[in-house]
Amino acid sequence: MLTQIKMTKHILFALTIILFSFNAVEAQTVPNRQQSLITKITASWCPNCGGWGWDFYENIYADNSNKALMIKAHYSGDLENQVAQDFAANFNVNYQPYFILGNDNQNVTPSNASSKRTSIKTMVDDIYLTSPIVNTGLIVEKNGNTLNVATKTHFFQQTQGEYYLGVYVIESGIVSFQQGIGNNAVHNNVIRASFSDNSFGELLDDGTITESSEYLHDFSIDLGSWNIVDLEIAIIIWQKVGDSYQYVNSSSTSEIGTVGVTSISEDEISFNVLPTITNSNATIELNLKNGQSNIQLELVDPSGKRLATIFEGRAVAGVQTFDVNKSLVKSEGLYFIVLRSGDSVSTKKIIFQ
Repeated sequence: MLTQIKMTKHILFALTIILFSFNAVEAQTVPNRQQSLITKITASWCPNCGGWGWDFYENIYADNSNKALMIKAHYSGDLENQVAQDFAANFNVNYQPYFILGNDNQNVTPSNASSKRTSIKTMVDDIYLTSPIVNTGLIVEKNGNTLNVATKTHFFQQTQGEYYLGVYVIESGIVSFQQGIGNNAVHNNVIRASFSDNSFGELLDDGTITESSEYLHDFSIDLGSWNIVDLEIAIIIWQKVGDSYQYVNSSSTSEIGTVGVTSISEDEISFNVLPTITNSNATIELNLKNGQSNIQLELVDPSGKRLATIFEGRAVAGVQTFDVNKSLVKSEGLYFIVLRSGDSVSTKKIIFQ
């Protein structure tokens, strides 16, 4: 079946952004996987959000972050924003904390938190094994004070409906007040903004969508005061049913390139950090697909300051592991493992508790 290509170009984009979009998306692989969306509806003034709700989120993040997009939607309080408010309204909730899997409220309370943690993990595991209808690959580039995102959406199955693509800024490492914790609470995975005026994104298509249909889009947003090392850029695909937007699938990246800097291709070198949240040690797993390469692994803080060089030298093909210890950092919070190979860079997040 011939691939159907549809392109949307925003006329205000500069020529360099458009060229980035075409070149990047044509090389982008769309993940053939189904993952869940877990949303915590929360508010900075809410005692339970900083109490049992805080602990519950940390637990389900540890259980599911490799198979689900995890976000906190502050629909009220110090970190509130329009996207979070629209998400809460879409999920038909006006209280907090609520924990939403897809579009479904999980009705978590302090008394059932343990059993709900187990049931949520079971559902996320089961969802991960299903075949996706659609997903989107994305590449992100910083150009000056602008974030440019190029996306390619691929439908793996024929379907029917009104589908939308939303692109979002997710920020971690925000030090801000939280009732129940105090003024220095570290907020992670907070949804901050949409790249579109509509909180649920841009229309992909409406009607019958054939298998292997593909759609190219490009998006741009002002970086403002955000630090790119704190950001994750996420896409969510929604299906509009009546007045409601129903979750379909998602993907995300914290790989943000800059002009003149190339991201490391996973066809050459891939690496993971496990666990991503730890109170002691984590393991960096490095996989060189071919040959040998001069590499450097560094631990850096959110400001970009190098705290430690974990490895520097020539690595051979195959899987190698390296340890990173909490003793390398001065305080709990968000940090990054940076892999450098020549002029190419790749990063992974790690949170020390």
